[in-house]
Amino acid sequence: MLYHTIAVFAVILLAALPAQAEEVSNQDRALGNECRPFRLVVEDMTEDATKIGLTKDQVEITIRSRLRAAQIYEEDFPAPAFYVHINVIDRAFNINFQFIRFIEGYTRDYFPISFDDALLKSFFAITWDTGILGVHGGDADYILSALARATDLFVDDYLRVNAEACQ
Repeated sequence: MLYHTIAVFAVILLAALPAQAEEVSNQDRALGNECRPFRLVVEDMTEDATKIGLTKDQVEITIRSRLRAAQIYEEDFPAPAFYVHINVIDRAFNINFQFIRFIEGYTRDYFPISFDDALLKSFFAITWDTGILGVHGGDADYILSALARATDLFVDDYLRVNAEACQ
């Protein structure tokens, strides 16, 4: 009983401590883009994807509509890019998302290996990468639904990180 009382008291004390300022997370640095629009790049579908009726067009529409609604999509913008690759093999699927953007102003301090100094000044890089692995049961709509939810999470994080610039 005494142990539980002490544990509850400790939790109350910790909750009463002033909140410390949040540090900028790696995800925030990865998605920071000054609210510039970006294009969408979707890889071609695998043979197993087309067998269940999943098309590149469906994938592009599912993602593009969400990016347009957030006003962060630009069809002809060369970079940055939101890259999506869907791999369907039999009853399993994998969706890989990458955010590729232009990086500027890095110095040799960031790279322990030797690079040409010109390459260090600016380059394109994958700054954010995530994926989904699952089983679709022969239903392309299940994959599209998972794709839509994951895109919504990306858009939410992107707008949160770039909120000040997006105003």
